[in-house]
Amino acid sequence: MTKSTRALAVGVAIAAIGVTAVRAEAGAPGPPPSSYHTLDAPGAGTTWGTGQRGTFPQSTNGHAIVGYVVDNNNHAQGFLDKHGSFTTISAPGAGPGPGQGTYAVGISKNGTVVGSFTDSNGFNHAFVDRNGKYTTIDDPAGAGGGSGTIAQGVNNSGLISGLTIDANGSYHGFVLNRGVFTAVDMPNASTAANQGTVLASINASGTIAGLWDDANGVTHGFLYRSGHITLVPDAPDAGMASGQGTSVYGVNDRGVVCGQFVDAYGNTFGFARSPKHFTAFFDPKGVITAVGDVADNGLVVGNYIDKHGVSHGFTNHL
Repeated sequence: MTKSTRALAVGVAIAAIGVTAVRAEAGAPGPPPSSYHTLDAPGAGTTWGTGQRGTFPQSTNGHAIVGYVVDNNNHAQGFLDKHGSFTTISAPGAGPGPGQGTYAVGISKNGTVVGSFTDSNGFNHAFVDRNGKYTTIDDPAGAGGGSGTIAQGVNNSGLISGLTIDANGSYHGFVLNRGVFTAVDMPNASTAANQGTVLASINASGTIAGLWDDANGVTHGFLYRSGHITLVPDAPDAGMASGQGTSVYGVNDRGVVCGQFVDAYGNTFGFARSPKHFTAFFDPKGVITAVGDVADNGLVVGNYIDKHGVSHGFTNHL
C-alpha cells in the first residue's frame, strides 16, 4: 500500500498488499459490527491479482460519495454515488490499460470533484470535474522526471489540495489557489520513494488534512492552513516502526479528523478523532480497515480488504 490517496488506496499505481490475519485488539472501541454497510460500486474487480482490485470510496460531502473502482484488468474508473445511484467519472486523456484510468478522490459541498488520471504513458495528471466539465491540472513540480500531479481535496472556495511525485518517487504536498501552486513539505520528512508529505482533503475554512513520513519511515498526521501546521496526535495504539503509524486523510468543518493507523503488530484500523473522542473502526468482514472521510452530518466512508485481498467500501455513522 502507498499513501498517495486515501483509505488503503493508491490512485497512482495500485499496489498489491499482503493480507494477513488480524490480531484482535482487546477492548478496542468502535461501532458495533451490524453498523457497517458494504458499498460495492458497479464494475469493481472481484479477484486478487497483480494489483489491488475492488471498490475504493474516498470522500463524501454528506449527500454524495466519490471514489473509484479497479476492475479485474487493473483499470480504474471513478464514480459518484448519490444514495445508491452511480454516475461514472471518466477524465479525458485517461489511459485504457492496466494501471491506468481515472481516480476520483475529493468532492466539495457544492459537488465539484477532483482526482487524478493516469495516461497511456503512465503519467499522472490532476483533474477538476465541475458538472461534467473537466479541467486538467499539472503542477510544474511534478514534471521534469517526476510522475505527475494528484489532486485530493477541494472546497467551495476553489482551493485544491494534493501532491506531486518527484523523480525519486517521493511525495510533496501542494495547495492550488487561483492558479498559483504552493508547495508544502513537512520539516524532516523522508525523501525516500513512496514517502514524504501528502495533502489530502480540505474543509470549508481551508484546513487541510495531511500525513508525513519521518526519517524512520513512521507515518504521522497533521493539519495545514495558510502556512500554519498543527500536528495531530498519533493514534493510541499506533506502532512506531517503519511502515507503521498514523495517517490522516480527512477533516470536516466540526474539527473531526479521520484516517487509519497501523499498530505494532502490523494490523490496520480506521479511526475518527474529535476534540474529545477517539473512535476506532474495524469492519468485521475484512482483515484491514481504513476511514477516508467523515462528513459534518457524521456519515463515515472508508474501505476494508477482505480475506481474498479484494477491497470493498463501507459506510457507517458517528
